[in-house]
Amino acid sequence: MDYGEVPRVVHCRIVLGHIQGHDHIVRTPDGDIYVEVLHESNGDLANFYVGPDDGTLPVGVPAGSVHGFGQMTMQQYQALLAEGRNEVAAEMGRRGIAIAAPVQAAGQVVWVLAEHVKGKKVGDRVNPPPGHPGD
Repeated sequence: MDYGEVPRVVHCRIVLGHIQGHDHIVRTPDGDIYVEVLHESNGDLANFYVGPDDGTLPVGVPAGSVHGFGQMTMQQYQALLAEGRNEVAAEMGRRGIAIAAPVQAAGQVVWVLAEHVKGKKVGDRVNPPPGHPGD
């Protein structure tokens, strides 16, 4: 997140969950958790970057300008995500948004749509045809 500061600082965020529209719960390197609009319509932003899956910096972001996260253990990361799930549920409750029940039980494989298909919506549970390679 580049808020247009001088000198330039690009602030990292961990997205903990989606609320609605472009509103997401995020966590800052300083431990703050709040709703942030993750879209170009956010007037506070000069630039918005999504980093590559390999953890390197996005193109155009110099390393010396990053306010990022320090190392954390898997247990710390999992605790952070759990805290995020709780905050997402609380924010959705404050907004009167129904919270969907978990789709997957322990040890159960469930297929859900990740792309739009006519007559369905993203997140709908689906059953692959018999003999499907991932079946």
